[in-house]
Amino acid sequence: MSAVLKNNHTAEGKYLESFSSERVLQLESVIKHIKGNSINLSDATEDSESKILDDKRIEKFKIEGPLMLKINNIIQDPTLDNYTKQVAIEKLSLEYDLNWFTNEMKNSLEARSVILHDIYRSLDTGLKYITLPYTKNNWFKFGKLIDKSGLENIDSNNKDQIKLKSLLVIFILGNDNIISTSFKTIIELINKSDDAMKANRTELVFNMGNKLFKFANYKLNKLHNVLDSKDNGEINKVKEIDQFNQILKLLPYDKIFEIINGYSETDKFEIGDTVMNILETKTSLIDRKLVTQLKNREVFISISEDYIKKLNISCIDVTQLPMLVIPNKPDVNGKYLPYIHGEISHIYNTFDSVVKHKHDLRDQVENQYVLNHTINYLNKTAFTINKDVLDFILLEWYNENSKFFNGLNKEQVISKSDSEEIRNSKQSHNSKYWRYSNTINIAKVYRNSIFYLPTFADFRGRVYTLTQYLSYQGDDLCRSLLLFANDKENEPLSEKGFDYLLFYLANLYGKTNLSYEDRIQWSKENVITLYDMFLNDTDKFDSEVLPKLKEPFQFISIMFATVRCLVLLYNGKEVILNNPILFDASCNGLQHLSAMTREVDIAVKTNLVSLPDSPEMRNDFYLYAATLVQAELDKCDNDNLKQINISREIVKKTVMTIPYNITLFGVKEQMKEHFEVYKEGKKIFYKVEARLTKNSEPLYLIPNELNKLGTIVYEALIHNLPSLRVLSEYLEELLTILLKLNEPVIWITPSGLKISLSNVKYDHIRSSSSLLPYGKPVTISIPTQILNTRRIKTSFMPNLVHSLDASNIHLLCENLTNQPLYTIHDCFATTPNNMEFIESSVKNAFIKIYFSSGNYLEKMHQNMMDQIKSYATEFSTIDGKEYVTIDNKDYLLPTLPKSFVNKEMVDIFIKGIQKSKFFIS
Repeated sequence: MSAVLKNNHTAEGKYLESFSSERVLQLESVIKHIKGNSINLSDATEDSESKILDDKRIEKFKIEGPLMLKINNIIQDPTLDNYTKQVAIEKLSLEYDLNWFTNEMKNSLEARSVILHDIYRSLDTGLKYITLPYTKNNWFKFGKLIDKSGLENIDSNNKDQIKLKSLLVIFILGNDNIISTSFKTIIELINKSDDAMKANRTELVFNMGNKLFKFANYKLNKLHNVLDSKDNGEINKVKEIDQFNQILKLLPYDKIFEIINGYSETDKFEIGDTVMNILETKTSLIDRKLVTQLKNREVFISISEDYIKKLNISCIDVTQLPMLVIPNKPDVNGKYLPYIHGEISHIYNTFDSVVKHKHDLRDQVENQYVLNHTINYLNKTAFTINKDVLDFILLEWYNENSKFFNGLNKEQVISKSDSEEIRNSKQSHNSKYWRYSNTINIAKVYRNSIFYLPTFADFRGRVYTLTQYLSYQGDDLCRSLLLFANDKENEPLSEKGFDYLLFYLANLYGKTNLSYEDRIQWSKENVITLYDMFLNDTDKFDSEVLPKLKEPFQFISIMFATVRCLVLLYNGKEVILNNPILFDASCNGLQHLSAMTREVDIAVKTNLVSLPDSPEMRNDFYLYAATLVQAELDKCDNDNLKQINISREIVKKTVMTIPYNITLFGVKEQMKEHFEVYKEGKKIFYKVEARLTKNSEPLYLIPNELNKLGTIVYEALIHNLPSLRVLSEYLEELLTILLKLNEPVIWITPSGLKISLSNVKYDHIRSSSSLLPYGKPVTISIPTQILNTRRIKTSFMPNLVHSLDASNIHLLCENLTNQPLYTIHDCFATTPNNMEFIESSVKNAFIKIYFSSGNYLEKMHQNMMDQIKSYATEFSTIDGKEYVTIDNKDYLLPTLPKSFVNKEMVDIFIKGIQKSKFFIS
């Protein structure tokens, strides 16, 4: 068959014979259309400029933003190699950010420039108000503060030292750099926020403080090097050199370096809150709003409606850009600075390691050798832009009536007369608009480049991309734009690879209820018809096809790829296909728990296992869960609840969170998300849409009925997962003992990662900037060393499961050589040719975790027993059962339930996993 694919791709060729004669005739018609519109698709290669779209409809759109224009010029420079380009981009981005405000004022339209000048003057005046008293009389007051600070020992609680550090940051950076860094930090965080373009004030303050200290360290080194060079030309270029010389008369450089690098959470708050207060009190840029969330009162800020439209700000820093070279590897000590310039990684990331440490964890992750290998493997995966899809997206982006963007390609104007609800809706809309805009702009700049996406991990070992716009972990639009880079070793598309491509196309259309073979056949019967409709009847495509697509841009990408393959096969051409196809696990958390507890029934229902007599059909556990809930609703004594038709969407989130020990309260809160709230005076009702009722009429539930619905959902699902209940009870006993000993919960993942769940409590203190007389006191939280045992107990199960799905990826990458791969936790993407190998390797890694290398739960149990015996001193045996005594109370040491160590189930699971067609699909 491969010989046919490589050497005889004619209409009569053996492989195209699997298409009906009607579809071949349709294909010939499409080819005529393509030729008639000068689309040279049959000779297309990855490097050609040929398009699957009509070239007459394609326009070249300009790069937006002064920084992106400069980056584009670097990338387009034919005299530079990729390493030199990356170095230039990093240097440019760093210096541009330090002087961002000035650059933006220079490159703005008049109205926007006036606004920025006004903001700049206000901030500059506010900073001078702080610093002027300390620089008068030959810096007399600043010298007095140094004397009072007692700098022999750096103390994070010393108020004079806190004030001194903030002043040093301001003096070293200078007002221009402070203003640029602070303002851009606010814009970035608000733009990145998914919460209607507003952000938590405390988070903003700490992020701003962190960024200012890191930039100050960079600037300090730069000032020191300039002075050391004794180059008067360079010295005269640096605006802050005079005040730096004044500081050096009062403090030696080494002490300044020690102070700037020894900052604490309190120091970050001091400088961040100082600048934020100036912004809030001296400009009308910021809107503050007090919000109550889960009994906590927090201040959120947003850009005021007077400015947001006029500023029209898009902020992209260098870590939002792809890299033109393979990112740096972690060193032997675990330090990880993926960018060529270490300052880039250090300033823009809050961590200098592979693992981004969680702020409330006391202990660090250990034994990350396999994790480091995973990071290195994923980092060396090369990508390019899918030009056909980018051009299609550009056409839609500039089409005011685009059904694909459905209005998200236009920014909404926020009016003072808008209600809070409308304002929030518009802000949320605009946040998505800017995310799309930034993604498209980056794709245009990197259109002709090969690039890499650096990654990092959380404390469970889960991998994430540093980039948030053009990222395979982004939204549908992001993923549609990415191709794996062409490689000389790429084989022509195989018959099996083409089957995987067709299977994935059917998935994207929503045909997941069909068997494996039927999905492939569906694509053969429909892809040419769909593409013909896309070309010749846009209105019909938009009205009949588009509403069925959950991921429309990826569908377009794969439809283009499939038609391109057919045209090339028809014309006897080889096909090299680099489109990622993405397979994900079904109910991955339950798959892990069913393997852990040897629960075959759940393993079958979640497609982990296929038994010898099982039909080759994908099971839908969410639909199964909905039928369980429906049966209980039909028996309940509430007439309103009896009228509800439970859909899989209503129970999906609950099913997904069952492995994470979701509580009854949590399920009740989830139910509220599915029903619109109506109010009549003080009364609250929850509307059940007509499509979810038996009589097809809307239904209104009172809060008590909604709570009862939550209870029914919770009990119906938990009752039918007995092994999960047993596992929860066993782990509850184990965790209780460890936490009574006041010790963290430690486990070693299957990939060797040593995780210490050591969440700590926080001290809540009232604080305000000591540099400003008008700063408002706010409550800030500072971590202690005291374990938060309640938090540890409730978060253990989700963190354990996430560490296990992360291990699946780590063990997978150990088995790979040069196969292109990206992952989104329990989803795996590669080329169609490589998917069979990746699918098999994912299964083998899963089998290794639970079966072929021993029982993971037994290993974890023994590890935790060893912890208890190392912490406790009093043990006893009563009636053959072992107890530990803690604070004069005996606790029974739990044993693993026998069903969880049933060795007879091992062979059933191994063979069933290997046989399963839909473990990932």
